[in-house]
Amino acid sequence: METQAMERLQEIHRLWIEINKNSSSAYYAALRSKKTMNSYIRNTVFELSDRLGLFVQPEYNSLDYAFYSKEDLVPKTCCIGNRVDTVWLKRIQVAFDHDNKLDVKAGSSKKFSHLLLIDADAKVLVGYGKTTESYDPYALAYQTRMTDSDTNSDPILFIGEYAPIAGVDDLKFESYIISSSQLLKFDPYKSTWTTIPGTVSSESL
Repeated sequence: METQAMERLQEIHRLWIEINKNSSSAYYAALRSKKTMNSYIRNTVFELSDRLGLFVQPEYNSLDYAFYSKEDLVPKTCCIGNRVDTVWLKRIQVAFDHDNKLDVKAGSSKKFSHLLLIDADAKVLVGYGKTTESYDPYALAYQTRMTDSDTNSDPILFIGEYAPIAGVDDLKFESYIISSSQLLKFDPYKSTWTTIPGTVSSESL
C-alpha cells in the first residue's frame, strides 16, 4: 500500500514542478505579496487537479484544498438539512496545504500535524521557510513528528520553495517524501528519489 502511495506522490510532485516551471513568469510576479501568491497557488492547484482528472474544494475540513472525484461526494439526499451549496466528501484523494511562512507558530508544524490526522489517498505540504541552504532540517523534523505520532500515517510529500534568484530563470524547489520508515529526497539532476543519509532506510527508488 505504501508503494502505491509513494508512486502517487511522485506523480503529484512531477506535475507540480512542471506546472510551476511552465508558468515561471507568473510565479515571479506572484512573489510581490501574500495576496498575489495565494492567488497564484490557487490557480496552480486547480491546474494540478485538472491534470489529475479530479475536482478540488478550497477550505475543506481545515485543509487549504481537498481533491476529489464525483464518486467521492456524499449524496445530498442522505442527510437532514440544506445541502444545496455544501460539499461533503466520503473520500479525499489529495489533501493539500500551502504555507507562505513555514516557520511561524501556526505554520508548518501545525499543518503537518493536521495532515497526519487526515484520511486521504495522498497528502501534500508546500511552502516557504527561512532557509537559504537546504530544507533538510524541516524534512527531518517532520519525519520525527511523524514517528513520534501515535497514528499510522501514510507518506507525505513536502516541497520547499525558494524565491527566484535575480537573473536566473530556473525555479528552485527541494522535495521530500516523508514516511515513518524512510525519508526520500528528490535529486533534480538525476530525476531520482534517494534516502537522506542518517535516516532509517538507505534504499533508493
